[in-house]
Amino acid sequence: MNAQLFLYGFAPLLVYILIDYWKGFRAGVIAAIVTSLMICVVDYVYLGELDYFVIGETALIVLLGYVSLKMNQDRYFKFQPVVVAAIFTVIFAYFQLFDKPLFLRYLPRMEQLMVATAGGNPEAPEIAPMLEMLHQPAIIEMFGKLSGACIGLFFLHGLIMAYAALRLSTGAWFAWRLAIYPGLLLLVIYYRATLA
Repeated sequence: MNAQLFLYGFAPLLVYILIDYWKGFRAGVIAAIVTSLMICVVDYVYLGELDYFVIGETALIVLLGYVSLKMNQDRYFKFQPVVVAAIFTVIFAYFQLFDKPLFLRYLPRMEQLMVATAGGNPEAPEIAPMLEMLHQPAIIEMFGKLSGACIGLFFLHGLIMAYAALRLSTGAWFAWRLAIYPGLLLLVIYYRATLA
């Protein structure tokens, strides 16, 4: 995940935490909604289109933020990561069971992005070895297993986030929200180590 997607996923939640601490949860939720909408506008202005990820994140933040404001309870807003985890669990499980594992399905897209970063030259010395590596059977097998492991990772993260939304402080909730990235990194390290 690149820095842009990280920003899209966490900027509204980070703004929520800061404003919540300073002015209370209602101001925090409103600030998160405004931040999400601003990210949509900036994304559209700079790219000429809206990414599905941005649309989905914004829709969840606006919907759950509205419910939180209406019910006067921040718990509903804090369930946004639970919904995201559930969606990712279902997506990974669907592709794992009924199609091609999700990471394998998007290997061609990864190749396109790598070539684009090298100025469109697939023979560029900085990416040619990586492109070749993506076609090795062991790497393909690793991506298949990694896709399967993500089902459990996102499911577990969703359960943790539900508990955090119901029982933990806002700071602890946000810390657990960030935990998905070290979790993904540990899975990659584990499956990469199994290749050796």
